[in-house]
Formats: sequence, C-alpha cells, structure tokens
Amino acid sequence: MKRDRFFISILWIIAVALMASWFFDVMWSFNIFARAHWRYLSELQVSGAVDRMFYISLAAFAAFGVVVLGILTSPWGGGDDSAALGFEQKKSPSAPNMAGPGALIRPAGLDRDSAFIPPVARQSFETPAISGAAAANPSPASAGKISAINGLLESAGFFARSAPKVGGVRLDFWAIAPGEVLIAGLFVDEPGDITAFEGGASSWRANGRAFESPVWKLTGAVQKLTALFGELIDEDLKIEVLPFVFANGKIANRESVQSIWDALKIEVFDDMDALERFVDRHRAPPVAEEDKGEFEAFDTFINTVAEHFNNNV
Repeated sequence: MKRDRFFISILWIIAVALMASWFFDVMWSFNIFARAHWRYLSELQVSGAVDRMFYISLAAFAAFGVVVLGILTSPWGGGDDSAALGFEQKKSPSAPNMAGPGALIRPAGLDRDSAFIPPVARQSFETPAISGAAAANPSPASAGKISAINGLLESAGFFARSAPKVGGVRLDFWAIAPGEVLIAGLFVDEPGDITAFEGGASSWRANGRAFESPVWKLTGAVQKLTALFGELIDEDLKIEVLPFVFANGKIANRESVQSIWDALKIEVFDDMDALERFVDRHRAPPVAEEDKGEFEAFDTFINTVAEHFNNNV
C-alpha cells in the first residue's frame, strides 16, 4: 500500500543519513548535520583543497540511497507490498540501529588529519612544538609576552589556572571568570613573518620551517571540551568558551584565512592592542558576595576537567 511505502521511504532515508553521518565522521570528522562544517567546506572548495574521495563518497551515498529507495518502494507483481518487500504482516520495518538518540547532535571532531582534508605527511617538514612547549621553554621575550597576556586577563576579571593538556594539545592559557566563562588559548612562539595555511596540509610557516596550524589544534581541543561539558552538565547551564591564538610574529596573509578562523570561531591575534580590545569586550565583573559559592563550584569543576584531561587524554 502507498502508506506502507511512505513509511518505508522515511525509514530508509533516516538509515542512509545515519550511515552517511557515521562514515563521514569516521573518515574525515565531517558532521553532515553541522552548518559550520558546510561553510568551511565552501571555503576549502575555493582553494581546491578538498579530498577527491570526499566528493566520490558523497555521490556514492546519494546514488545508493536513491537506487535502494526505488527498489523498496516499487510494487512487485501487483501483490501485497509488504510481502513483496520481504516483510511479514506481523512485523514492522525498522531502521538499522546505527546510533543512539544523541548521535545527530554529538559535537564532531575537527582534529588534525581530519575535516575532509588529506592527512599531512608529517615527515616532509620540520615540526617545532608550539603549544605547551611555548610555555615550557619560552624565549625570554616570549616568556614576557605570555606573562603580559596572563596579566591582561587578570586585569579584566579573569582568574588564571594551570593549563591542561587536552587531546594531546598542551594549552598555554586557561582562565575562568564569573558567569561560567572559560578562556582557552595557545601561544605561537615564532617571531618574524608568519604565513598561515588552513586548507589541505593546515600548516603555518615561519623562519624557513613549517608547523601544524595552532588554529586546528585549538579547534580540536575546544571540541573535546564542549563535548565533555555536554555530557556532564545540565542543558540549562552553559559554559562559554573563548578560544584564541596569539602569534608572537606577524601573520602576513591574515585576510586570506580570516573567514576560516571566523567559521571555526577561533580568535587569532598577532597584536597586543587587538587582544586587549577582545579581552575588554569580555571583561568580567567582580565576584559578588552572594555569588562566591557558585563561582567556587565552577572553579572546582574546571579544575576537575583539567585533571581529567591531564590523566586520561
């Protein structure tokens, strides 16, 4: 019957969508239900940096879904539709158990070697450690700049805490403020001119060498943080994460990659005055006496999150 065919069609479309969501998430960490990922895909298409297999897989899923849908909804010999499709009358067709109820809203990873771009041939260039190592072994000038940034955050009402290692990325800045606000940042210890590339290899270049994009690394870390927050806290409580990258040098091609940074919601600075304006826009009020207990609970929670990532990720 037509009604049976309609429900079978809906179930099959849902099944194909779930299968495609799982496949693209595993292969490229691309969330087909996330608008930000499609916006970023449009940015990469301009530079031709999208993996060809991404397009082939997309077309294959579309063709597969249409062909099987046609088979499932076609009448066979004019008999009973459900019997012709291989279902007994007492059974109801159901979609494959591909994922749980929250599968469509699970934050997708944009880790390195992902986001529908080919893996980086790491051995092809020297990769200096920039996140974490910048704080561990900074040059005297860089140490002064890191200290100045932490001072800037504290003057704006933030409370600096010990930065954790999230998903293999050692953060350089980690500070909280009343109202459940968390700052997570990276410092790029590369003086001089810097050229940023966010498509294909997603690497930056400075002083004759290339290194992994700190924007991509911070994006992956933020995705892991927000995923954990979503699992641990109630929906009515939202932690605002303010991620930023500060480069000690000067980014020469900022205009060509700014739209990608905007899509990823990562602020990138190479100028203290610009960073100061950003921090000033998010200036936190003093902790009121009646709010001290709530802020202490938030502080304890963030410290627990940091310990979790340091010990387990």
